[in-house]
Amino acid sequence: MEKVLDPGSGLYRVFEEARAAGKIRHIGATSHQIDVARALVKSGRFETVMFPFNFITCEPADELLPLCREHDVGFIAMKPMAGGMLENAAVAFKYLFQFPDVALIPGIEKVEEIEEIVSLFAGPHEMTPGEIAEMQRLTAELGTRFCRRCDYCQPCTQGIPISMAMTFPSFVKRLPPDWYLENPRIPANMEKVASCSQCGECETRCPYHLPIIETIAENYKLFDEIRQQYRKQQSTA
Repeated sequence: MEKVLDPGSGLYRVFEEARAAGKIRHIGATSHQIDVARALVKSGRFETVMFPFNFITCEPADELLPLCREHDVGFIAMKPMAGGMLENAAVAFKYLFQFPDVALIPGIEKVEEIEEIVSLFAGPHEMTPGEIAEMQRLTAELGTRFCRRCDYCQPCTQGIPISMAMTFPSFVKRLPPDWYLENPRIPANMEKVASCSQCGECETRCPYHLPIIETIAENYKLFDEIRQQYRKQQSTA
């Protein structure tokens, strides 16, 4: 942020010139660190701020959204489905519907997914008791180990793709084993986890203070178990 706004770098001036020329209409900023996001809002130089927001990453509700309202800065919620870790769209979106001044930008893979999201916007917006219970269950299950894929933990001294290793269980949840086991890149990257030196540098850089070393070790064990089971099935097929 300091580099962008530094008059000597000229970076922000490029955006201002583009806006004056009619090439862009607005200047916004994105962050994964709440202290930086707050500073962006207070700077008075940006019309929007984009930040992860879902019922797992719920810090913006108390810390960032009120500040945006105070400074008349638009709030754009990225990762409303927690980067694919949340499968229940009704629970995810109904939680965010309670914030009417938040713009949601979900990522989708299939036409049916956007159709479901459109139907949720049509209503009803109130959460049922069952949906509230499911939200609480998922919060307890994912809250302390949920990787936002911001990659502030990088670079790894051993070349481990940390965010992929952290989110490997999402592959297991959403995809058949052949998709991620027959894709050479994923097994090759997961194998790098075995070379972790446990130096801890990644954990010092993580803005969410996640137990990265412990989590990627557990996910590697899950990967290896699934791989062995898959190979056994393939050999007897």
